[in-house]
Amino acid sequence: TQWLLALCGRDGWHHYMLKEDGVIKAVRTAYINGGTAWLGIDAPVPGIMTQDFEPDYILSAKITEDCLKKGAGMIVTVIEKPSMVQDSKAYYYWDKLGFKIAYYRKNYCPKK
Repeated sequence: TQWLLALCGRDGWHHYMLKEDGVIKAVRTAYINGGTAWLGIDAPVPGIMTQDFEPDYILSAKITEDCLKKGAGMIVTVIEKPSMVQDSKAYYYWDKLGFKIAYYRKNYCPKK
């Protein structure tokens, strides 16, 4: 968590939290540099830590709106658990926000 706290107050970093009845439901960060924004550092991670995508959707809609107001013409994010057939709720919610897939990526890890 120290590296996360180190981002607070730094240029370009914007942190968001959605609370309901005093309980934190979703958090996410946006980094804006020039005309580009990146959305990430989310918790709970939808599709992995929770199957409730609605809080992240509500928060991401607000962040997207703020990024556009701050001059970001391109906003980038990732789906944590990508599906080649795009059948998870993550695809539904990001599509609902107006996001389209720019390219597919492969993740690599060391052999165990």
